[in-house]
Amino acid sequence: LTVERGDGYAPQVIVVIGSPLGRISAGRIVADGFASLVALAAAGSAGTVQLVGRIGDDPAADAVLQDLARGGVGHVAILRDSAHATPIDDGGTATGAVVASLGPLAAEAADVELALRYLTDFSVLVLADTDDASVVRVATEAAAWGEADLIMIRVSGPEPAMSDPASRSLVLAPDEHEPERAFADRV
Repeated sequence: LTVERGDGYAPQVIVVIGSPLGRISAGRIVADGFASLVALAAAGSAGTVQLVGRIGDDPAADAVLQDLARGGVGHVAILRDSAHATPIDDGGTATGAVVASLGPLAAEAADVELALRYLTDFSVLVLADTDDASVVRVATEAAAWGEADLIMIRVSGPEPAMSDPASRSLVLAPDEHEPERAFADRV
């Protein structure tokens, strides 16, 4: 995933674990959801960014993935799930889209583990808002094995429990009234 320049510099690779959502904006579907916001913010500031997660296998998913690509976010490790529609925030216009308040399609631990077998050259692993202990375990082990920094993000609910936490780990949560987009930029 990284290509060294002639001077030996290799850009940082950041892997964000969390599934994207879609949002209708100006009549088109764009990437949304906390994992997408973090990945897009990171892509705008440093190195290579890959998103690991799950999304539907429908035209809305195509639009979300195209928007992520335009923002510099790779999505080779996004699982396309034909059994579920891509959750879309339609702004309350009742377009018949699956409402994003249902949340993103959750990536399972086995999916994350497989993705991280292919995305091995990361220096930062970001776990975006999950309470699935098996996903947390996979991320913690992968970060320790790859000697990567691990950033665990809690947007809501209790702080995730790390099994055998890595020494280079950090758990972040938003300030009391911090908007989700501002928090994603700060991460």
